[in-house]
Amino acid sequence: MGFLHPPDYSTCPQFKWVRPVRNRCNSQSFEKQCVGNTTAGYADAENGLISVVHTCDTASGQPSVANGRPKVIDTNSNAKLKVTFANFLGWQFLFGGDYWILAIGENYSYAVVGAPGRDYAWILSRNPEMTEEQITEANQVLVKQGFDTCKLISTIQASGLQEKTPLCQLVLGK
Repeated sequence: MGFLHPPDYSTCPQFKWVRPVRNRCNSQSFEKQCVGNTTAGYADAENGLISVVHTCDTASGQPSVANGRPKVIDTNSNAKLKVTFANFLGWQFLFGGDYWILAIGENYSYAVVGAPGRDYAWILSRNPEMTEEQITEANQVLVKQGFDTCKLISTIQASGLQEKTPLCQLVLGK
């Protein structure tokens, strides 16, 4: 299958992303209780790190919030990050995951992120309503990189998709 091939990025945009598509089975622990409106906000943090705050709605009505720290591990491309949510005696990157930016849509309208082992992938969007064209483009990136897009599922967003559907079916219009 080979290695993932992330593109080069010279900047790391700081803004809030909506997460309209995530893994169905291999979710992060903080994602498992999410029932909708999942977001990830990125900003500069201490010591050259990046701050990420994941939020979502849970079935109880209480929001779930997870704070983490991504750090760029390939400063030539800025497309390879190590992300940790373990903060005891400082941020513990040994327990972090590899998040590689695989594609960015026009004007940073969406981003496709995956792990080199292909066990995690996400599509992030600047707004909850991705166009069919954007969803198709993101799916093509993932398929080209060797991901099984039937293992990715849409997330419910207040003004976006209203049911959980495998990405491979979204693209087919089922």
